[in-house]
Amino acid sequence: MFLRSLLFIIASIIYLFVISWQLTLLMLACFVPVLVFAGFFGKFMRNAQKLVQERKAMISSVAEEAISNIRTVKAFSTEKEESIKYEKGNQLVFEIEYKKAVM
Repeated sequence: MFLRSLLFIIASIIYLFVISWQLTLLMLACFVPVLVFAGFFGKFMRNAQKLVQERKAMISSVAEEAISNIRTVKAFSTEKEESIKYEKGNQLVFEIEYKKAVM
């Protein structure tokens, strides 16, 4: 399948050169920067997604710990502190996701 697609792309570029070599060169000149940008953007998105997953795991562990130790949390009246820890972690995830969305 890859070979077939590659041959189709090469044949298309040859056909474009036959029709208009100037426009084909212009198209290829514009295509290269787009590929470079796509590579950098893809790397940025992978790193951002990895960070989001790590932060979600962190806040999930905070929530799981608080829920599993609910008697202890209630006994020492630390519900507010646990809620604040979860809210801070959730805010970090939101900020990272917001950066991804804006990009």
